[in-house]
Amino acid sequence: MAYGHWDSGQHGRLSREPTYRYAPAGISTIVKQRQALASLELQRKLAIGLLQEKFEGQLETLKSLKMVGLDGSPLTVGEKRSIEKGIAYLRDFQGDLTKCENPDQMMKVEAQAAMSYWGAFEGIPLKWKLSPVRPIPEHWLSIGARVSPKTCRNGRFAIRPFHACLNYLYGCLESRVKRYCIAYRYRLRFTRQGEIQSFLRSR
Repeated sequence: MAYGHWDSGQHGRLSREPTYRYAPAGISTIVKQRQALASLELQRKLAIGLLQEKFEGQLETLKSLKMVGLDGSPLTVGEKRSIEKGIAYLRDFQGDLTKCENPDQMMKVEAQAAMSYWGAFEGIPLKWKLSPVRPIPEHWLSIGARVSPKTCRNGRFAIRPFHACLNYLYGCLESRVKRYCIAYRYRLRFTRQGEIQSFLRSR
């Protein structure tokens, strides 16, 4: 499995090419058994650790966005304030996460953090190549809300260009994760919503 992230390049600008990190070439059967038999407390700590890393990545992204925008263009005062508010909320959620005792509490904090994170993007303008034949719709001129106004459901049903492209990339990453789990013989169940439920039981 490989996962990628965009590093801050020269002058704080987000680089165009993602940095990929690869899993070890092999994981022993003993490690798989330990993963399967991990105590609830260890599982809780691992989950919190992963979410904390996610929040840190989101904070770094918002800080970079505040500095240079999407394409290096300066942001307005209002756009910067929105990003600053998102940064403040994320830091609060990092503290809330350490108090979580079960998966339901973690999922609630993660969902609230996601709303704050994506909310900071909504007013950021997007630039398009103008065409007299096909005018750009007004709601395409900014990143906009991640949730679709038509379905009022989660971000998986986003219809705005920025979020629709992001969902495509998430789909590619999800496919890689599934192949990785199958390659390492984890028992999986794929739900209708596309979520992965891994019981981490080695064969």
